[in-house]
Amino acid sequence: MSDKTKQRRLLDLLFNTTSGAGLSIVRNGIGSSPDSSSDHMNTFAPKNPGGPKATPQYSWDGKDSGQLFVTQEAYNTYGVRQIYGDAWSAPGYMKTNNNENNGGTLCGVPGTNCQSGDWRQAYADYLVQYVKYYGEAGVPVTRIGFLNEPEFSPSYVCISL
Repeated sequence: MSDKTKQRRLLDLLFNTTSGAGLSIVRNGIGSSPDSSSDHMNTFAPKNPGGPKATPQYSWDGKDSGQLFVTQEAYNTYGVRQIYGDAWSAPGYMKTNNNENNGGTLCGVPGTNCQSGDWRQAYADYLVQYVKYYGEAGVPVTRIGFLNEPEFSPSYVCISL
């Protein structure tokens, strides 16, 4: 939203404690998609570095699908101190189904069959890097979630119009 007046009005509606909802927590999705097609949230590690022990190829755009601006405003202007980063999924190359969607599990979890190795430490490092990016932008992440709705398997198909 480029109109600064509308931008402020919207932020006030969300975070102002006297004239708005006064939200006291921001929950951001930690993206896992290699691109933003179909409104997906981008990952900052879109390419497999060649294995779980290889140096990751992080690519931070400083926007985090637009979430960083809102989070900075909530933190700096409205005093919101609870910042929650919640991962929808690990990037697909870290999972048994090689896909960020449709189930699969993190390679290396006991009982999984994955030829690419154990990605548990690489995924933990990925989440730590997310926290570092926000910290560098002046916003401390206070909570981190490593998965979202782990038992949910949708029966619907997303259609782009």
